[in-house]
Amino acid sequence: SSTFTFGAVSDTDDAEGRIIPTQGAADPGEECVRRELARFVGAREQVPPAFSAAHVSGARAHDLARQGRAVHLEPRTVQLYSIDVTRFDYPEVDVVLECGKGFYVRSLARDLGAALGTGGYVSRLRRLRVGPFVPEMAPPQDAQAEEAVARVLPSEMAVQELPAVELPPDHLGRLIHGSAVPHPFSGECVVTAGGHAVAVAQGDGEFLRPTKVLRATQW
Repeated sequence: SSTFTFGAVSDTDDAEGRIIPTQGAADPGEECVRRELARFVGAREQVPPAFSAAHVSGARAHDLARQGRAVHLEPRTVQLYSIDVTRFDYPEVDVVLECGKGFYVRSLARDLGAALGTGGYVSRLRRLRVGPFVPEMAPPQDAQAEEAVARVLPSEMAVQELPAVELPPDHLGRLIHGSAVPHPFSGECVVTAGGHAVAVAQGDGEFLRPTKVLRATQW
């Protein structure tokens, strides 16, 4: 969930940056905000914030931005599955949204503000879910070490929503050491062995290529 604040822009696209009021900004009305938000649902091109971990010529964009250097980021395709307005009280609007990986809520606030002519930035942001994980699964901040360790979740949970692919031992050994292996699967999958998640891979219908090795062990 997030709160967007209109009537100003931020150089970081959130409340931590330098806030610059937008001259002549006026309340566009809730219906106009809802209508503009609906235009962002689906797959679309989005430019990441200058203060982000996106790479620019081998460097992190936020490192360049903090040095006062101009940052030019290329747009990338992202997915916004849904967005709902839960409160509107200009200059603020509260939203709950579901998005795909690589999506920047700060960019959405910035682009929405630009579309409305008011400017906009994120003044509050809280993740309610990442895959199967929700905040209630985390130990409290004052938890003792024993309690925190006892509540550590298995890594398999992070990829349990992906389709699973089993590989023969020789192909598995090559994959966990970074090599592509022949396989007809297309899309993102979790490679398993002995009931355990071993790696996350991307298939193109001919080969599987590892994107993240979870267990660098020969099974």
